[in-house]
Amino acid sequence: MRRLARAPEQIGRLSGRLVDPGFATRAPAAAQDKARADLAANEAEARRLEVLLDPAP
Repeated sequence: MRRLARAPEQIGRLSGRLVDPGFATRAPAAAQDKARADLAANEAEARRLEVLLDPAP
């Protein structure tokens, strides 16, 4: 439950970083790639946890 509760915060933080023009111009490509990978992993984890916790009809 705690991971699911933190997911929107982490997703928002990473999304914000990726749309920040300063991050895009100053961060090394490896850091940008890691941020994109972290965002995708957090989104996938949030979806996985939602499915696990969603009671079937």
